[in-house]
Amino acid sequence: MERFHEETVWVANRENSLSHPSFSRLELSENGNLLLFEGFSEIPVWSTNLTFPQLSITEAVLGDDGNFVLSGRSNTSSIFWESFDHPTDTLLPGAKLWTRKPQQLISWKNSEDPAPGMFSLGLNPNGTFLEWNRSQIYGRSEVWNGTSLSSLSGRNIIFNYTFVSSKNESERYLTYSLHNPSNLARFRIAQTGQIRALLCLSALSIWSIIGTSPSNLSDDYALCGAFGVVQYPDNSSNSCGCLKGFKPFSMEDTRLNDWSGG
Repeated sequence: MERFHEETVWVANRENSLSHPSFSRLELSENGNLLLFEGFSEIPVWSTNLTFPQLSITEAVLGDDGNFVLSGRSNTSSIFWESFDHPTDTLLPGAKLWTRKPQQLISWKNSEDPAPGMFSLGLNPNGTFLEWNRSQIYGRSEVWNGTSLSSLSGRNIIFNYTFVSSKNESERYLTYSLHNPSNLARFRIAQTGQIRALLCLSALSIWSIIGTSPSNLSDDYALCGAFGVVQYPDNSSNSCGCLKGFKPFSMEDTRLNDWSGG
């Protein structure tokens, strides 16, 4: 099992990164929106961008489940926006992965840049699917049989999966919980295209990979780019190498384990 320490599970401004994160600030605007600024600039680099019927008094709360929620201050059950509806590369317990096309888990560009990468995990009415470049499906689960996905229900020693259909069958979502809520867990699509199930036991402070799909990096679509080959055995810190006589297209990208350039 591979082990991790603290990990980033959500990024607000992944498509508009900050040059100096330590000089950023998060504020509530007069109309109730969340705004992220950098330095002394008054132009936000990110906003919840909601239109309220009138000036609203809101509050932003980070819950114990990892969901960042913007709600009415006088009525916290009135939720205007939540980070669970805008996932990045991670699905936390209690979050829902909908069949809506825009709602996908999208990998980081590389080990340091949270910008959208080449791999994504989505859900359609028939089950989960993996895409490369948001266009080429390279993996999927079995067809939804109306009650469950057998590939998920078989892992119920730790996870409890729920696949829910709306009343008119027009929308479905996948969610999960833990049989032991004192533990921590998350599903993440890595920059290599692997879906990783990670668990942190309550008695420990480290993350452990307890499952991957595909199980081998060699099954990931176009992971190593042109004239690139997967390293054996699988090595997540340096996934690919070059054929004899070739060199990486970008040494900086490959240093960050991004081999898409070949």
